[in-house]
Parts: sequence; structure tokens; C-alpha cells
Amino acid sequence: MRLLHVSDLHLGKSIHGQDLEADQRHALSQIEKEAKRGCGALIIAGDVFDRAIPPTYAIEMLSGFLERVSDAGVEIVMIPGNHDSPERLGFASGILSRKGVHIRSSYHDCGSPIFIEDGDERVQIFTLPFVEEAIVREFFPDEAIDDHSSAVGFLVDRMRDGIVDGIPSVLVAHEYTGGDVIRSESERELLLGNQGRVPSEVFGGFDYVALGHLHGPQVASREMNARYSGSILPYSFSEAEQEKSMIELNIKNGVINFGRVVIEPLRRMSVIEDSFENILSNTTYRRYADDYLSIRLTDTGLSFDIQNRLRAIFPYLMDIQMPNLIREGAIDPEIMRRALDSPRELFSLFLERFGWEGEKREMAFEVFDSARKIIQRRQRGDIQ
Repeated sequence: MRLLHVSDLHLGKSIHGQDLEADQRHALSQIEKEAKRGCGALIIAGDVFDRAIPPTYAIEMLSGFLERVSDAGVEIVMIPGNHDSPERLGFASGILSRKGVHIRSSYHDCGSPIFIEDGDERVQIFTLPFVEEAIVREFFPDEAIDDHSSAVGFLVDRMRDGIVDGIPSVLVAHEYTGGDVIRSESERELLLGNQGRVPSEVFGGFDYVALGHLHGPQVASREMNARYSGSILPYSFSEAEQEKSMIELNIKNGVINFGRVVIEPLRRMSVIEDSFENILSNTTYRRYADDYLSIRLTDTGLSFDIQNRLRAIFPYLMDIQMPNLIREGAIDPEIMRRALDSPRELFSLFLERFGWEGEKREMAFEVFDSARKIIQRRQRGDIQ
């Protein structure tokens, strides 16, 4: 039997105002193709959507994807993550389950595994929706649940009691666990600090733990056989170097072996770090023209019309940073971001850097505003 494990789809997400619908459809098409290539079940370990109320196109995207994969005879096991609304994601789950789409959003289902059969092989899959301890305490008021770890531990204990001997067992969870795990800018901490972190020992007793929440593919615990598949796309520039993938599980005679299937992005995410003039003039940087791009300028001085001049070469430019200028001049990063989009604010920073104040500053703005009006009139064709 062959299973696929993915997580952190974050359908409906945008980055720096850039809509990612085409990118996500491209990634889902690869998962769909791989699932149709002989697969008993597709596991989706949470953060299906990027927010509790997703945009309409994201709902339609998921609906079509689930329908096509299910029609190919592949069963689907899906849980909500911390970005999802369990109630919305679990809508009509009873009806969908009869079609092989098992959306497990309730803690009451934790002790009941989903049995998947493919030829002579069987597997039992237990599901743990993202745990919110306050809700677990409400559902099970007689249990001693003090914090996040004890809530997770209580629910996993209920699962272990339901394991059928002689059949490989898989636990699907959306949790923050492991040792030296890799985190990225796009991952939200479950709670402040490490309070939402769960010891990997909590997940003992299963043949495989299919995890979601961390965006970098990684092994959370070799002893517990717990792995993160990672997100299906890079969702921040700190993930630019990560190769995204799905985890392939091959089960034969009750033994699980692992593989990895790469997910190719529609557009890469890349980071360039150099001076403004070098980036404009060095033709080797043209290879990034079709990438989602973050540019980190090493300049310690200001230049005019930075964003427009860079975007003329790099149309998918998402982010510009000037760490040296901010560091040297103690410029607030938010002010700098606004200045990159506003010639007048950028000119104001220029005057501040050279100490132009009072009457001298007012005269400079008069000249600047007058020059801009002339340029705008010429652009409109009002004057030659």
C-alpha cells in the first residue's frame, strides 16, 4: 500500500499583496497527479486554509481537488490546523466520509481509527485536530487537563487504547514538537515562547506520526517515527532555499518505508543582496526576472525611484530592504517601506540625512514639488 502525507496548504494565502492562487493550483495538480499514480490514501495534516474564513476561490479550489482525487479511488484523511475553522472545515463531513473523504474536526473522533485497505495491506489512521486545551477541557470536564501538553497527551492516550494489534498505525496531528526544529517567518507560534511545544514522547506507540504545522520538511523524532512534510509552497523568504515535497509511505507486510516526492513551484522565491547600481547593471541578476523576489540593498545612501526602477527588471518583486541604511541612520523600518513607495517621503528622508531643516527644507520641497509637477505634465503630454 502507498500513502502520501502533505500539510500546510494555506489555500487563499497571499504574500506581500501577491495572490498565490495560480501557484497553489500548480502545487495541488502535482499532488493530485501523484495520488492518482496508485495511492491508498492522501493525508492532509492541517492548515488547509490560510485563515478561518477563506476566500471563495480557495474553497472552490479545495472542493475541486478533493473531488478529483476521490473520484480516482483515493481515500483522503484531513484534519484542521491552527489556521482553520474546525466547524467550517468539517461541514458535511459525515456525508463526505461515505465517499472516502474523511474530514476529522472533532476531538470525540480521536479514539476511532479510519481503516484503509489496498489489496492485502491494511492501515489504521488516527486523527488529532489542532488541540486547543480550553475546548478539550470543555468536552472532557472530568479530566485533569492543565496545559497544552496535557491536553494533547490525554487525547493521544485515548487513541492508543483504540489501536488494533497487527495493523500498522498512523497518527495525523498538527502540533509543534521535536528537537532542533526549523521554523520560518511564515509559521505562527502556537503560544508565546515554547508553551505550545509538545514533547515528542507524547506520540509514542504509533508506527508513523504524520505532522503538520512547521513549514520546513524535517524529522521531528526518529524514535517516534514522526515527520513534518512541510508546506506545499514557500510562504516566506526564509523558506526560499527549501525544496518542498510530499512524503511517500510504502507499506508492505506491515513494514513502512519512506520516500520523498518533490513539489516544483510555479515560481521560485529568491533573495538578492547587493548594491542598487550593481543589481541594475549586472546582467547575471536577470535570471531572477521570473522569480518572486526579495531584494536587500547594501547601500548606505539613498537613491531615487528605487521600487519602479527595480520592478521594471523584476516584475515579481515583493520586498525591498535596506538594512545598512536603517542601521546607520536609525530609520524606522516601517517609515523606510513607505518611503520606497512615495517619492516625497523618500526625498524627506534624504533631506533629514543631510540635516536640511527649517527654511532650507521648505525651499527644497518647493523645488521638488515643482519639478514633479513638470514631469507629470510631460508624461501626460500636456507640455513638450
